[in-house]
Amino acid sequence: SNFVGEEHGVIDATFIGDIVLGLQIVYHHLTLPDMATTPKHFGDFTFLKNEFPKAEAAYTEVLNIYQALAEINQQTYLPTVAITAMNLSLFYLQGIPNKTLSLDYAKEALKASLPFLEILPSVQQHSSIILKIVQRWGLDPEAFKKECIEEMRDGGE
Repeated sequence: SNFVGEEHGVIDATFIGDIVLGLQIVYHHLTLPDMATTPKHFGDFTFLKNEFPKAEAAYTEVLNIYQALAEINQQTYLPTVAITAMNLSLFYLQGIPNKTLSLDYAKEALKASLPFLEILPSVQQHSSIILKIVQRWGLDPEAFKKECIEEMRDGGE
């Protein structure tokens, strides 16, 4: 059976079936980290085009993927959760200003960073950026950090 008229060329059902099968095989072999890459790039692209709602949705999807991965393997993915949450905090500082969301993501980023502060220099750099975001919103960064530490110690998320 034909899907496209003769004037546009003929594509038969077997060819379409082969394409669909190929896409299913590729999708099946994608890992969650691979799946996070596409929305992250899309978010970056739409952010640069000032399409903030699209960027927001993409960045949130990326964070959700890395949060799921961190539940499986914290050592590997919790630092990435921290970076992604930090980026969302920056997004709500600069892209779509929203103090509450920016600080919520800053808190999530800092909490995800804390277990790695002493061992990963990149996490130290990112936690410094997180505290600068907090300061830009007019809060005391050290008090904010202390609050995060206390919440983690008390089992609060």
